[in-house]
Amino acid sequence: MVAAVAMTLVATAAIVATAATSAAAAADAYNETYAHESLYYAAAAYCVDALDKGNWTCPACRQRPALRVVTVLHGDGDTFGYVGVNNVTRRVVVAFAGTRAYNIPNWIANLKFWKAPFAPCRLAMGTECYIHRGFYSAFASVGENVTKAVLGALEDAPGGGSGYSVSVSGHSLGGALAMFAALDIISNVSMVSSGKVPLR
Repeated sequence: MVAAVAMTLVATAAIVATAATSAAAAADAYNETYAHESLYYAAAAYCVDALDKGNWTCPACRQRPALRVVTVLHGDGDTFGYVGVNNVTRRVVVAFAGTRAYNIPNWIANLKFWKAPFAPCRLAMGTECYIHRGFYSAFASVGENVTKAVLGALEDAPGGGSGYSVSVSGHSLGGALAMFAALDIISNVSMVSSGKVPLR
């Protein structure tokens, strides 16, 4: 059973990697500074109470003070995340919280591990593949809001998003949601799918 879940996650990663290839071609190789920024953005996604009140003040948030949250995401299975924009680093950020220790809806999403067919895989790779039903259900409950918020943040950014990149991160359950978000953004935000705005 664990092997099936692992294979599902590997297949999902392969889909995202395949779909992201053209958009990420201009992206730099591993960058320590960028990795730390992504780490803090993912950690900030756990600051549910502060973000719900419009405060970017938790310890992780204070590490990246220039970010302005444009949308707070709440979805099924107590899915939580945010979309923000940092005009200093010229980056639109999407971040998701992972499984919180005593959060039963998060654990239920984790345990819905039976596989479900994933249509974008068939379109991108010409073959059927399967995904973790609980992770995808959690993402699907916020996916449309993610796409709208990213598009809006890019359109509202100075220069209409030119010179900006989109960063997607998350930890644990949030990492799985981030993979789905990356694929969704590549598929539905033309500035990203055309390679004009890199997804990192």
